[in-house]
Amino acid sequence: MELFNDAEFSPKTVRYNLSKSQYIKGMQCKKSLWFLKHRPELREKPDALRQFLFGEGHKIGKYAQNLFPGGVDISALAEDIPGRLQKTQEHLHKTETLFEATFQYKSVLVMVDILHKTPFGYELYEVKSSTTEKPVFLQDIALQIHVLEGCGLIISEAFVTLINSAYKRHGNIEIEHLFKHNPLYEKTAPIRQNLPEILEDLRKTIKHPNAPSIEIGPHCFHPYDCDFMAQCWSHIPKPSVFDISGLKLDKKFELYRKGIIKMTDIPEYSGLNVKQRHQLNAEKTNQVFLNKKAINTFLKTLHYPLYFLDFEAFQQAIPPYDGLSPFQQIAFQYSLHYLDSPTSELQHYDFIAEPHRDPRPLLAQELIKHIPENACIMAYNSSFEKLVFAQLASAFPDLAKELMKRHSNIIDLMVPFQRHDLYTKDMHGRFTIKTVLPALIPELSYSDLAIQDGQSAVRAYLKLLDISDETEKEVIKNNLKAYCKRDTFAMVKVLEVLKELAH
Repeated sequence: MELFNDAEFSPKTVRYNLSKSQYIKGMQCKKSLWFLKHRPELREKPDALRQFLFGEGHKIGKYAQNLFPGGVDISALAEDIPGRLQKTQEHLHKTETLFEATFQYKSVLVMVDILHKTPFGYELYEVKSSTTEKPVFLQDIALQIHVLEGCGLIISEAFVTLINSAYKRHGNIEIEHLFKHNPLYEKTAPIRQNLPEILEDLRKTIKHPNAPSIEIGPHCFHPYDCDFMAQCWSHIPKPSVFDISGLKLDKKFELYRKGIIKMTDIPEYSGLNVKQRHQLNAEKTNQVFLNKKAINTFLKTLHYPLYFLDFEAFQQAIPPYDGLSPFQQIAFQYSLHYLDSPTSELQHYDFIAEPHRDPRPLLAQELIKHIPENACIMAYNSSFEKLVFAQLASAFPDLAKELMKRHSNIIDLMVPFQRHDLYTKDMHGRFTIKTVLPALIPELSYSDLAIQDGQSAVRAYLKLLDISDETEKEVIKNNLKAYCKRDTFAMVKVLEVLKELAH
């Protein structure tokens, strides 16, 4: 059984080995694989969000090991690849379940999340922090089967293990219900049939002294954003056809292949919709689009007291509290700016939950306490705020009536910008608060804050779970409050601009 071969890990040959992730990269784009093998220093470093998501995925993989108590974790026995190959060989026939079992076959290396021995052969489980099956998972599992069967193992079934979105926590986590297992052995057969030729082609690519000549295309984004895009996209100006908001990717590349790259080169008759034509015309002429009538109609829907509300929320694959499903939004913070009348002084209130406890009960009570039932509640992209209210009402029936009164009073400040009742070049075809605010009020932004976006806020709050130093905790809480406060203050100032322009 070819589990280990010293020659394949010598310094001269390691460049030409293929791991599972490298195979997936090569299937997406052979040029990207060549860069990875020959010019790895050109690779873009993963941003904080990608690193966070990778870490969360790793946690899910480790948690899934609880499905098979008593299994042996090969990664805990050896750190280097040769050591893991050797430990896998040592434990394969004497242990029912292995985690991170490591195999190689013809210079292809794979690590199996869970390998479980049955009377009929081995079952392999590839754990994904996802609720849905994706085409790339077939490639992933096909390669694992190819290598394991090449090593002489009989594979009775191969599963992708996903998060079960229908699961709802009641008491302790029922791990057998949290995960679901989709059998993929038969579905991967067409891929496996062609793998020897595909792998040989990838080897030829990485052994070639020059990168293959491959033009940019939709493959740069599917199934993952390529981390060598800076090399291949350096000729694309800003703004370009790829910056047209809402235009399908295929249409963007259709323009690109016609030699239309700059946004200002796009002809008027190119099939753009009204909003896209606004973006194009604004780029060409710096024209401001203003529909006073529509804005005034929107403003007439507002009344006092007027409350500006913004939530921050996190979600986790493993529901941390009772009544929650995987990836359900859990609001932990909100900010309120409010005006009792058109002439009253602007006031502010905020709330942030203490970590290590379910934030929802107290947050729900605080909302009812600090927002009058007759208040007009303004949110930006209000579908999220409405979702939070609805989920809180479902979780706490005794508060549901009061919560849903507030829910029914929510008005979305994003609507006039979404409809392009007001549009300027500096909005770049988008209508989030992060683009609208600097476009309308350049002197007011998020650049002076320690936390500047929602994902950073989530990571900061979750970091509180691992910190014991009270001073550091307080700094993070204050940074979170400052960010959330900026969101609601931004709404106040944007509404002022709408009122000024509508007259």
